[in-house]
Amino acid sequence: MGFYKACAYRLWPEILVVGIIVFFFVAVLVVARLEKHFIHQFEPAGPDEMPPRSSYFLAMNEAASSLGYRHCGNFLQSCNSSLYQCCLALWLSADQNILLVIVGGKMAKMDYKRTLLISVARAEKILVTVDDFGSAT
Repeated sequence: MGFYKACAYRLWPEILVVGIIVFFFVAVLVVARLEKHFIHQFEPAGPDEMPPRSSYFLAMNEAASSLGYRHCGNFLQSCNSSLYQCCLALWLSADQNILLVIVGGKMAKMDYKRTLLISVARAEKILVTVDDFGSAT
């Protein structure tokens, strides 16, 4: 009987480590199974489906049009929630090297406005310019 107690006391660290690993593995599986992310965040929208647009969204679309960009479509967030009501407009430059993405609307009942300018710098380099100060990647 003493031999088994001695073995059990020596195995406690290994049992503890294996238990922690199994716990985290099961926790990751449970979270991955329960958490839901939309695969398609935005879906195409016609002019009659667009929610009330913000003045920022309208002004930036007007500026893109006046600069000679070609409108490629409007998109709405596809999650059916009152927290997320953003619109997205895509504009393409005449030489097709610059994509202008204009986002506006409400996110968590706060105004959300952002413009991204995605341009091809070289064959393998893409430059993304954002009008939001303090964002770096």
